[in-house]
Amino acid sequence: MATAGDPVRVGVVASYARPGGNVTGVTLYGSELNAKRIELFREAIPTIKRIAFLGNAKNLYSKLLWEDAEPAARALGLEPLLFSLQDLGDLPTTFVEMKKQSNALIVFSDALFNNARQQIIALAAEHNLPAMYEAREFVHDGGLISYGPDTVEMTRRSAAFVDKVLKGTSPADLPIEQPTRFELAINTKSAKALGLSLPPILLARADEVIE
Repeated sequence: MATAGDPVRVGVVASYARPGGNVTGVTLYGSELNAKRIELFREAIPTIKRIAFLGNAKNLYSKLLWEDAEPAARALGLEPLLFSLQDLGDLPTTFVEMKKQSNALIVFSDALFNNARQQIIALAAEHNLPAMYEAREFVHDGGLISYGPDTVEMTRRSAAFVDKVLKGTSPADLPIEQPTRFELAINTKSAKALGLSLPPILLARADEVIE
């Protein structure tokens, strides 16, 4: 695996420490990641009250992320709302509903959303909806803010697993690696377009600020 979701809860492996089968590698999943992302988002925009979460209805990982995100948001006094997308063609109408019911958006990590990131970023801007992402590529393309693992580095790390397996190590005995380093990226140009003034202390903590 390279940058996969949570293989344990999906049922692909027995555990992170001892996968026990023919699958091992690198996962993007971290148990505290959703909570930290919500916390940073509220720090960036203290007026957030109701957060929409955009998930892929056809991806089990979106369901698992929602199970983490819902209690994390409520613990911070926020109201979480899940919007499960059936098809990319539904994005425009989904954004209309999200804008009606919330004042911020968090987009779950999903390959489908990554491929459609230009459209998602454009719709968030059109509806004046501040959005948080996991991948910094969204921020590079005009999204507001992201917090998540360094996917490029984690993809490189997966090559080490390939090397070990080709040299005879059983995948069952290779512990799955979870992310340990996370990046905060902020696009201040997008913030200005949304009429937001982000806290200087948050900007100072960012790993990357795009102006």
